[in-house]
Amino acid sequence: MMDDHPLKGLWILRYYPEGLDPSSSVMDMGIDEAAAHNERHCHYSVGGESRKYIEARIKVEEWLAAQAATNGIQPENTKPLYFLLSREEQPNPPIRAGKVLSIPAENIPAHLVSFTFDDCFYNYHRTVEGKDIGLDHAAHGRVLNGEQTADTLKTHGWPPEREPNGKTPRYIEAQLWTRRIEDFAEPSREPPTAAKYSKALAL
Repeated sequence: MMDDHPLKGLWILRYYPEGLDPSSSVMDMGIDEAAAHNERHCHYSVGGESRKYIEARIKVEEWLAAQAATNGIQPENTKPLYFLLSREEQPNPPIRAGKVLSIPAENIPAHLVSFTFDDCFYNYHRTVEGKDIGLDHAAHGRVLNGEQTADTLKTHGWPPEREPNGKTPRYIEAQLWTRRIEDFAEPSREPPTAAKYSKALAL
């Protein structure tokens, strides 16, 4: 923990379905197995197809890793775990459904975490594919380190709480480039261990 950490006082939150392992990713599986697991547990899709979502996510994560590396991120695992940056340890109401793992942002070494304002898929679609995502923020298209994220918050503030539809939450996404979640969880909280879970997490 660093007293001068740029994100001191903030949290990163990982929402996950009960019974799944928050320290693993569906992307640790092969494409077919990942698509089947995603269809059973998380229901993300592209054009209504789970496999297309997994294939699209591979491209997004390759872009994320390349962009993060330009800002000093040194992944221990090239398939990141997804968190949300938060001002609260346990937001009420919750940002997403499911259980939540909260880790102080200052506990995470700077070279293991990157950030995007709004979902990384939105940033990829806007930057790489040139699509209009219907949202706007000065940091869109950038994969930031912690210091850059803190500077952006000071200059431009947090995204609005909701998308224009008034329902879908907006957030700052954190990508954790390691599986060592238990190293950064608070000692007072029971750390997650893979032995407690039967399946990998799709998020």
